[in-house]
Amino acid sequence: MYKLLIVDDEAFERKIIRFMLKKNFSNVEIVDEAANGDDAILLAQKHKPNIIIMDIKMPGKNGLEAQQSIIQFNPNVKTIILTAFDNFNFAQNAIKLGVVDYILKPIRPDKLSNSLTKVISNLCQQSNSQSAIHL
Repeated sequence: MYKLLIVDDEAFERKIIRFMLKKNFSNVEIVDEAANGDDAILLAQKHKPNIIIMDIKMPGKNGLEAQQSIIQFNPNVKTIILTAFDNFNFAQNAIKLGVVDYILKPIRPDKLSNSLTKVISNLCQQSNSQSAIHL
């Protein structure tokens, strides 16, 4: 079971993401939701999620600032960025911070599903590699 944190300042967006994930991913546990970057950092420390789905533009710390803090204590987290802003600088900075995907809003269920499937596959491969090392 993979632990996932949803971070978006819009409650409706969080609800849509939650609905899509529960419908399509039985191997993902949504551990919590945050409405801003500061709460995302605190909840990531508390839950140690494997995956974060995070908006960029939020009050307080934005998603990229939160990601920068989170990778300090959880460097293996896989973050998918959601944004309504098609901004090259945001995308470029996201890549530098180890973000695994960058999805534009409005969220299309197939895009989110494909992205999360790739992330889970990557996490599964990492887990198998680490298991093999410990044998």
